[in-house]
Amino acid sequence: MGRVRPLPPSLVSKIAAGEVVERPASVVKELVENSLDAGACQVEVELEDGGLRLVRVVDDGEGMEEEDALLALEEYSTSKIATIQDLSCITTLGFRGEALHAIAAVSRFTLFTSPGGLGTVVKVEGGVLKSVSKKPRSRGTTVEVRDLFFNLRARRRFLRSSATERSHILQVMKEYILAYPKVRFLLRERGEVLLEALLGDLKERAAALWGLKPKDILSLEAQDGSMRLEGVLAAPHFTRRDARGEFFFVNGRPVKDRLLAGALMEGMRTRLVKGEYP
Repeated sequence: MGRVRPLPPSLVSKIAAGEVVERPASVVKELVENSLDAGACQVEVELEDGGLRLVRVVDDGEGMEEEDALLALEEYSTSKIATIQDLSCITTLGFRGEALHAIAAVSRFTLFTSPGGLGTVVKVEGGVLKSVSKKPRSRGTTVEVRDLFFNLRARRRFLRSSATERSHILQVMKEYILAYPKVRFLLRERGEVLLEALLGDLKERAAALWGLKPKDILSLEAQDGSMRLEGVLAAPHFTRRDARGEFFFVNGRPVKDRLLAGALMEGMRTRLVKGEYP
């Protein structure tokens, strides 16, 4: 008898989920991106135990009808692209149609969404649909992710302390706070406000995140043809001992790129001493 055999769908889902969801910060990233793609003006994130016990994301985006809510939980289902040509002109943060399916496969998952009026509540546990019900809700979506990796003990052991996981989430939230200054963000843990970003411009957001005053922030702008560069930089005498204060975005999408980071350091080379970062 041959030793090669196809894996059952339930196992395939859990393996695939591990590629999308590494830790609570991955969940926050995917859900916040969905909120932004839905046109949300306000995104609230609530945690318990650094996201290990609970991640809840609430937005005022466009919401979904029941049919779309159920389809959104299926693998490779998305409203963001339809043809191969769409891949060359993506304007959304997400487009693969993997995130909700992957998260629901490794958590106790609840989706509560409405385009306005009667909303749909979908409960999934470890990838298994448990219930679908109706409940009044204003326009928007709430996603609750509880007990991440409860059904993958080996993966859960790789998660760090709640403090470490919280720090990763804070870094993710800072990225979107800077990338979307016209969206209000709130991050709380058990009622305590960890981060709050009111409406403002990039300069005001950066000053608040870095604990500086707007007058201590320099604005940068450049344009070359259809390419436009916009940025902010703290005055040269404000430095850090690590690069965690550096953020780069391409078309509103946070990116980590050695070339961009290297160009920044080269431009600041004469202003910094060894071991300092802008």
